Amino acid sequence: MLNIFKHKNQPLYGADYNPDQWLDRPDILTRDIELMKEAGCTTMTLGVFAWTSYESEDGVYHFEWLDDAMDRLHQAGIGVFLATPTAAKPLWLSEANPEIRRVDRQGVREPSGERHNHCPSSQLFRQKSQAINRELAKRYAGHPALMLWHVNNEISGECFCESCLTEFRVWLQRKYGSLDALNAAWWAAFWNHSVTEWEQITPFDQSVDGMVLDWRRFVNDLHVSTLENEMVPLRELTPEIPCTTNFMSTFDTNNYYQWSKVLDLVSNDRYPLHDDRENSWQVSMRTEFVNALMRGMAKGQSWIQMECSPSSVNWWQVNKLKRPGVHFSEAMQYLAHGADAVHYFQWRKGRGGCEKFHGAVIDHDGSGQTRVFAECCEVGRALESCADISGVPREKSPVAIVYDWESKWAIRASVGPKAPRLEYPKADDVHTQTAREHYNALARMGVNADITFKDQDWSDYRCLILPSLYLIDADTAAKVSSYVEAGGVVVGTYLTAYVDPNNRVWNGGLPGAGLRSVFGVWNEEIDYLFEEESNTAMFNQGSEQDQSIVTDFAELIHAESAHGIAVYNQDFYQNRPVCTKNAFGTGTAFYVGARLDGQGLIRFYRDVLMAAKLKVRAEALPAGVVIQDRKGAAGRVFRFVFNFTRTKQAVELEGEWRDLVNDAHRFGSVELAPYATMTLISESVN
Repeated sequence: MLNIFKHKNQPLYGADYNPDQWLDRPDILTRDIELMKEAGCTTMTLGVFAWTSYESEDGVYHFEWLDDAMDRLHQAGIGVFLATPTAAKPLWLSEANPEIRRVDRQGVREPSGERHNHCPSSQLFRQKSQAINRELAKRYAGHPALMLWHVNNEISGECFCESCLTEFRVWLQRKYGSLDALNAAWWAAFWNHSVTEWEQITPFDQSVDGMVLDWRRFVNDLHVSTLENEMVPLRELTPEIPCTTNFMSTFDTNNYYQWSKVLDLVSNDRYPLHDDRENSWQVSMRTEFVNALMRGMAKGQSWIQMECSPSSVNWWQVNKLKRPGVHFSEAMQYLAHGADAVHYFQWRKGRGGCEKFHGAVIDHDGSGQTRVFAECCEVGRALESCADISGVPREKSPVAIVYDWESKWAIRASVGPKAPRLEYPKADDVHTQTAREHYNALARMGVNADITFKDQDWSDYRCLILPSLYLIDADTAAKVSSYVEAGGVVVGTYLTAYVDPNNRVWNGGLPGAGLRSVFGVWNEEIDYLFEEESNTAMFNQGSEQDQSIVTDFAELIHAESAHGIAVYNQDFYQNRPVCTKNAFGTGTAFYVGARLDGQGLIRFYRDVLMAAKLKVRAEALPAGVVIQDRKGAAGRVFRFVFNFTRTKQAVELEGEWRDLVNDAHRFGSVELAPYATMTLISESVN
């Protein structure tokens, strides 16, 4: 398998490029190459939506323009991420074969057009996808520019045609074997939902929450099989070229961890809305968490930031320009978290179409004189200066957060738990929200946690966090128990271990699946707070720094073998424990039964990190300031210091550093301008 991250001996840099839209302007195609070289680009993505330009009618292929583009880029020393064009089906195909078009929940078949909307169970579409991919692989196998297969694009969505419903029933038969087993798993006797024939099953009744969860699993499996189908000819004809597809961060309906197991590389798309408001630093912190998720799925190896924008996008209600420094900061965030390729959508703005005003490296004026192009050149120079990082695995953190798409799905499917409040810039699911808040608190204390998953090895971690891990199976619960018993430190939170894999509540008291004894608490009930309502919690010392505001979720827990380290201050459960600590085996289990504010989580994690025998910062970093380290091949540490806020911030550096931008010597207290990033390298080898 080609190591693309060593191929150019530096982090890769480029964009989605659409030369097929400019074939009548050879002057523009020539100028594109010149500007790519000026910006420091090393790679380009070709052909994401180019199916009809390859195949104008069934079986009639035209690759001459792509031949020319591949050759031109190679001659300029630029490699190619070649996309399969299957994210947007040709009109000639969808009009002649309406069965490849999706059917919505109301039973209406979609018209031709749009994108990402083929029926995932359509055998005809799968055959046609393999056919065009085979032609591409045959033609470009051995081409010196080909570095990577970009398979499909932002796969998502669901279809309710008869083919998909039939496939769902077959999937359920394989899983459960009998209707008796299915009815038991779905608790189907409730509201008389017992199924007596497989044909009775349709995924529309949202009151059968076990079925809703299984439908999510089924659709996800369909998308994985779509990927596997597309990669058959690619892996057969170009086995040395890795395959990837672009994820969409924490996208609700796609279990990307499962997807990552069939791909050679992890890739992601990220379009944060930096709009220069007081709390816009939270957007960058969301990106921090997403980046940690990507490196978790990549298992510490290099990954690709496949799409981002160097300026504004065009699909928010207000498309604010990125302030000076924000674009550079965002690119360095990806690099700091182990991404060894940064790509934009898009290289050049098109003249038409619904994304003609979407940000790009080259604007409609076609020059290299814009502010955005100058910032892209700055990123290119910075990536080149960090060549020593390329291809070097990111070192593991001593702390990990368990992330789980199935817990997200199960909470959403369950009627009862409070939905997350609207947070800037949009709402999220409870599991992700909780995971991100705990990640942020740790980051302010200088601990940049890894993201791990239920089936991964946790033995190297000193501390493990289960953030609203709502769905848990007996094997995972036993794994948590063994981890703590062997000396690990675990943190559980509200809404953890409520249901089994069928979304049925665990018997025997919560947290369930035997974790009640691990945490030493019994969660008797949970109070959901109104948006305008709050409580407070007080940690043992009782000073102002030991208080926390409680919002949204407040569990009423009994400390059984555990002892309380913080209590509620108000309401009828005043003086009841909100945070606890329990000795279990040779390890320690902490439980936080409420949604604490940032200050409260920092106070809580001081106790947790001390129990894990990890270093605790004397003073937490300011909100919106992050320090990330990444080691290079020569053993030197690259330190990225970010100020995500719109105000100046002071940061205390430990050790002595050289600034890669201006070669200045940095140590002690340094001041960061608004939205500034310092890219440093250690003066000595560690």
